[in-house]
Amino acid sequence: MSNRIRKNQAHLTESEWDKFIYAVKEIKKNGTVSPTYSEFANAHTMARHQGTAHRYPEFLPWHREYLLTFENRIREIEPDVTIPYWDWLRNRTMPPKLGNPQEWGVRRDLQINDPVTNLETLVSRANGTNSFLEFVTIINGPHGTIHVDIGGEMGEIQNSPKDVLFWLHHCFLDKLWYDWQKKNPGTEPDMSAPLLPTDLFSHSGNDVINIDDLGYEYE
Repeated sequence: MSNRIRKNQAHLTESEWDKFIYAVKEIKKNGTVSPTYSEFANAHTMARHQGTAHRYPEFLPWHREYLLTFENRIREIEPDVTIPYWDWLRNRTMPPKLGNPQEWGVRRDLQINDPVTNLETLVSRANGTNSFLEFVTIINGPHGTIHVDIGGEMGEIQNSPKDVLFWLHHCFLDKLWYDWQKKNPGTEPDMSAPLLPTDLFSHSGNDVINIDDLGYEYE
């Protein structure tokens, strides 16, 4: 059992929030060692242009590796920190600790309180399939909705990781995939090609299928 536990952001203590925010801000500073926050954000754009970050079937494995590499980096600052997840199915409220866009140097155009068509329905439909390709195709709908709801950089594919909310959003998507995997083990296709960019990532899609092998779990 791993002691690296990713928690619902609503359950974080003040101390856990402080450590997460401090670690993220440290890698955003000018002059910090590589990989910097900007380098992580740029990797998303590069991989999109190279056809890996948002191509099926690699979309979920790519972002799992992205989260893990980012988490490993901020743990160099705060060794017990993990990326929290934002469960936007049960809590549509913006994580209050991250609610000030000026603090993070980003824009937001919030539509978060507007009715969201079929969000819960789509997640339920995704959970009901036993096909990985169907799951990733369906879950991409709610994924995109949240990006658009937040707006600003989050609403722009090439800029979305610049907003710290990106990591909490994608952490929840990773949890949704993990929960689905527990019911449908061994159903992913072969994804043996290295995930790009290889100067940041060290795994193939196949390497990140089992989170037990990666050393983290969800509460």
